[in-house]
Amino acid sequence: MKTNAVAQALSSVVVGPEVVFQNLTMLPLLTRAASCEPRAAASVSVDYIVLDDALASGAAEITEVSEQGSVPDLKVVNRGALPVLIIDGEELTGARQNRVVNLTILVPAHSEVTIPVSCVEAGRWRARSHAFASAARVQYATGRARRMKDVTESIRDRGDRMSDQAGVWADIAQKSARLSVSSPTSRTARPSAMVSPPTSTGCPCSRWYMAR
Repeated sequence: MKTNAVAQALSSVVVGPEVVFQNLTMLPLLTRAASCEPRAAASVSVDYIVLDDALASGAAEITEVSEQGSVPDLKVVNRGALPVLIIDGEELTGARQNRVVNLTILVPAHSEVTIPVSCVEAGRWRARSHAFASAARVQYATGRARRMKDVTESIRDRGDRMSDQAGVWADIAQKSARLSVSSPTSRTARPSAMVSPPTSTGCPCSRWYMAR
């Protein structure tokens, strides 16, 4: 009789003690071995690092895929000994324009991969830096949900991992209007941080999207 690997893995999972912050409650999922000892949850080791730590340590670097760039793609180089976890919706700033990541991706150690992204700064297509930095935020919830819906449909229907780029721009424009804020480069609305007028040309997002 074959063992169901998923059922076997789930059978070892238990719900840990809840963690509450203001109106948010989180319930950690732990393995039985990790939950046997007090404070075990804090001592459980993981075999990956998150993107912020990888970028800060220099273990990873994210750049445009080429000097010319490609709106829906970025290059990730992981020079470290551990995989790097990049979460869906993480915003990457700099290079030719700001992007958000389309999927949660685990980049293998000592590897170079191309990741699918969406443009969230339609009015800029000029390099501000060679590499990207990780923003101290992720894409806002409604925009993230709509983009993920489109990416899921893209995977199902065409086998790729593309968002509806026009829909992403429209969603940003609507949110900016609701918040009564504006950005010269049409980037994601942030009422507390306005940007100075751009000196660059707009990005080729619309031309790329129409070509698709």
